[in-house]
Amino acid sequence: MKIVFITNMMNHHQKPVADYLYQKFGDNYHFVTTMPIPKKFLNVGYKNNDDCPYIIPLYEEKNKMLVEQMVVDADVVIMGGTHIETLIDLRVKTGRLLLFYSERWHKRRRSYLALPLRYLNGYVYHRFTRFNHLNTYLLCASSFVPNDCRWAFAFKGKTYKWGYFPPFKEIDMDSVLKKRAENDFVELLYVARSLKLKHPELAIKAVQNLYKQGNKVRLTMIGGPFDGNKQSEKVFEYCKQQEKMTPDCLRVLGAVDNASVREIMLKSDVFVFTSDRNEGWGASLNEAMSSGCACIVSDAIGSSHFLIEDGVNGLLFKNKDVSSLAEKILMTLNVDYRSKLSRNAYQTMLKEWQPNIAAERLVNLIQQLSEGKDTIYKSGPCSKAYPVK
Repeated sequence: MKIVFITNMMNHHQKPVADYLYQKFGDNYHFVTTMPIPKKFLNVGYKNNDDCPYIIPLYEEKNKMLVEQMVVDADVVIMGGTHIETLIDLRVKTGRLLLFYSERWHKRRRSYLALPLRYLNGYVYHRFTRFNHLNTYLLCASSFVPNDCRWAFAFKGKTYKWGYFPPFKEIDMDSVLKKRAENDFVELLYVARSLKLKHPELAIKAVQNLYKQGNKVRLTMIGGPFDGNKQSEKVFEYCKQQEKMTPDCLRVLGAVDNASVREIMLKSDVFVFTSDRNEGWGASLNEAMSSGCACIVSDAIGSSHFLIEDGVNGLLFKNKDVSSLAEKILMTLNVDYRSKLSRNAYQTMLKEWQPNIAAERLVNLIQQLSEGKDTIYKSGPCSKAYPVK
């Protein structure tokens, strides 16, 4: 099987799947990037992976004709994070399998009916709806993409669950939970860059209120300002000010390397994820569930409805609602309930959402679609994706 995957750039949330596919298919797998990794991403920990044997930088002139030929010859082309008309047209003319992948189209809260007609007829039709009758399908890197498709009359019955897949490492949950039982507080963890869309104030206010009520909770916050952004610096400064006001229940660590984040996750009882609808996916949720944390997640985050079964392997709270968040945190103060959520979260990653399983499912889906069949999966990656109610 020849696979060509085209996107804007490689990142650490895509590399594990890419590595697995390269190990499986060798030189029949290629990952085409359309731009180098910007310096601002390198500054916050992204790695330059252009030396990977399967990566082909399309932004280098010498590779353009090579990529065009690959797009024609491949058994499947997968494209997302970029939209290159010339390559799409080349592929569509072959009549062979083309998969798009996408986060939600509209991150700003806006009525679909209020969108300009020229936008609906132009951008939406040209990018999505016109492919309905063709051999094209959509991998959804957000649980809200099927909602976008529904109002645009696009990809009806042709949407599948996908996402981002950071590295996964098996752990001994019994040992992890035994170690956490030694904590003097219920340790909550927040991991995100200091951006407004992440809403750190929700986690801070909820924990401060619960602590004042006599609950033994403590919040550790990881993540610093992004790329010298003034608004981001203000958000970080707010967090530091709150730490000074309530040091007994709040610790703000700033930027921490990935290996240390992993260690802190393994020691934390609860992971709190408070972003709004602008969070396209949210790979830190994958990482927290892989670390066996009990996760409390905003219901507006892209990954929330794919990864979390509310009350089973995590908890969803109402977006931007401090009271709803505090209520969910209170539920996790019960150690038995918290342990149940933790174990189920880890099992979700272990059995369905880890990179190697996602990669194998993608290969199977490609085979099924190439033969005119549909997915065999009922849940998890490459199962059918339906609109969130």
